Amino acid sequence: KELIEYKVTHGGSDPKQSENKILHGWCCHQRKCYHKGTLSQDRIQKLKDAAFSFELKVMQWEQQYQQLKKFYLEHKHCSVTTSLCHPSLIQWTRHQKWLHKVSKLREDRFKLLQEISFSFEDESSSHQQKAFGSGTM
Repeated sequence: KELIEYKVTHGGSDPKQSENKILHGWCCHQRKCYHKGTLSQDRIQKLKDAAFSFELKVMQWEQQYQQLKKFYLEHKHCSVTTSLCHPSLIQWTRHQKWLHKVSKLREDRFKLLQEISFSFEDESSSHQQKAFGSGTM
């Protein structure tokens, strides 16, 4: 019940520890039990009905992607800077570039990022190419 009230008030089902320490701890416990296979089917269904995410990392990736997509729709590019967005989005975009560079970015996520013209090129190498030209020495 408290989770549903939180969702109505805050628009999500993942309370931060600073917002509601008890509910946050309860949600963490539900995820832990779910992954251990000790959560009842009835409880799982009730949580799903409340749009509870058992996969926190998936939910966090999707939230960051939606932030980037919103940024893209507003600015017509994905070159996030500290003056235009929250630092966590900058860190997230750098992490996506790194995952791509080491071939660990999931294909479905790669395609989603491509849809919004996300550049996987490292900014520092991009600046070096512009400064020194693209020719070889």
